[in-house]
Amino acid sequence: MESIRVSQSKGKDAHTALTELLGLKDFQVTDYEIYEPEHQLVLICEVAYQVAICPDCQQPSTAIHEYKPQMVRDVSAFGLECYVDYIRRRFKCHYCQKPFTEQLNTVSLGRYTSRYEHYIFEQYRQAPITEIAYQENLSYKAAQGIFYRQAEARVGQVKNQPVCRLGLDEISLKKGHQQFMLVLSDLDRHCVIATLEDRQMERLEAWFEGLSEPERQAIAEVSMDMWSPYRSAVERHLPQADIVADRFHVVQNLNRAVTKARRDIQRDAPTDVKDSLKGSRWVLVKNQANLSEKEQDKLALLYDTSPELKQLHQLKEAFRDIFETDHNREQAALSLAAWIEKVRATGLKSLDTFLNTLDNWGQQILNYFNQRTSQGFVEGMNNRIKLIMRRGYGYRNFDHFSFRILIECGLIP
Repeated sequence: MESIRVSQSKGKDAHTALTELLGLKDFQVTDYEIYEPEHQLVLICEVAYQVAICPDCQQPSTAIHEYKPQMVRDVSAFGLECYVDYIRRRFKCHYCQKPFTEQLNTVSLGRYTSRYEHYIFEQYRQAPITEIAYQENLSYKAAQGIFYRQAEARVGQVKNQPVCRLGLDEISLKKGHQQFMLVLSDLDRHCVIATLEDRQMERLEAWFEGLSEPERQAIAEVSMDMWSPYRSAVERHLPQADIVADRFHVVQNLNRAVTKARRDIQRDAPTDVKDSLKGSRWVLVKNQANLSEKEQDKLALLYDTSPELKQLHQLKEAFRDIFETDHNREQAALSLAAWIEKVRATGLKSLDTFLNTLDNWGQQILNYFNQRTSQGFVEGMNNRIKLIMRRGYGYRNFDHFSFRILIECGLIP
C-alpha cells in the first residue's frame, strides 16, 4: 500500500520555527512531509552555510564538486519517526585541488544524526540491542553498528584518566575449560578500566606498555591475586608501585586448604564420622560471626567429631582476625609471624602449602596494611560481568563483549 503524503510549504516565519524545533545548527528547514501509514515525518532541509573546510589542508572552499541526496534518521518527534532530507555536497579545494565531502557535526558517519545515535546508545544501557532495534524499527545490524560506533568513541574519552590504585582480577569465561579474561579496575573509582582476552603475562605487559610514562608513574598500588606472572609483569613495568596481595584471595587460598583437609578426613573416616561431617563445607569456610544458629550447632558437632578440623577452623578464624583487627603493617607482621609459629606447633601438614604461599607472598600480604587496599567490590562487579555474558548468550567477538563491560561497569559517559 502506498503511503499518503501530506506536504505544505510554509512562510519564512514557519520555516524559522521548524528550524528551531529541529535544533540541528547545520540545517535550515524549508518544508516537511508526513507519511501517515509509516508514521514518518520528513523534514526537508538545506545546509545552513556555503563553505566547507578541506580535511587535508584545513582551508575553506566554496567550489561545489557534486551533489548527492541524503536522508538521515533523527530522534522521533510528535510520535513519528523523524528524518532529515538534504543535499549532501562534495567540494573541490581551491588550494590542494582535491575533492572532499563536507563533514557536518550533527551527522554521524552512518545514516543517522549524531544525537539519534546518542539517544540509541543511552537506551542500550537499559535494554538489549534486539529490544531497542525492535522499538526503533531498525535492523539488528544497524542497531548494533550504532552501539559499537558510539561505544568505541566513548572508550577513547576516558582511557587516559590516571589510575592511582589498580586492581587485577581474572574471571572464568567457561567453567571447566580454563578460559579466563583479565579485568583491570580502578579501585578508587570502583569501575572497570580495561579487559584483556586472557590472563597471559604477555598480554598484561602489552597493556602496561600502551600506557604513557605519566600514566605508569601515577599507579602507586596494584592489588592482585597471588599469581606469579602478574607479579613479574608489575615488577618489570611498574617498579614504583606496591604490590598488594588481595586479602580476599589470600583468605580464599586458606579456605581451599581447609576444604581439602576436610575432604581427606571425611574420605578416610568411619561411617558415623562421615555422617557427622556431611554438609560441613560452608560451616568451615564461612566467617564464624555470620553463622546462623543452626550452623553454629553444626560447627559444635564438627568440633566434637574431629579435633583436627576444630584446630583448622580456629586457625582460619585467627588468620582472618589479623585483617580485621590489626591496623598497621608492623602490628600485622608480628601477628602473622605468631600465627605461622602456632601452625607449625600444631604439626598440621594440611597447611604446609599455605605456609609456603605466605613465605613467597609475605611482603605483598603485609602491603595490604599500608592503605588497606582490597578488591572487595570486585565480586559484585564479576557477577555483573557474568550477567552481561548470559544476557548476550555469550560473545563471539571479544571487543564487543569488552565494550558492554566498559559501558555497564566502567566510566563511559
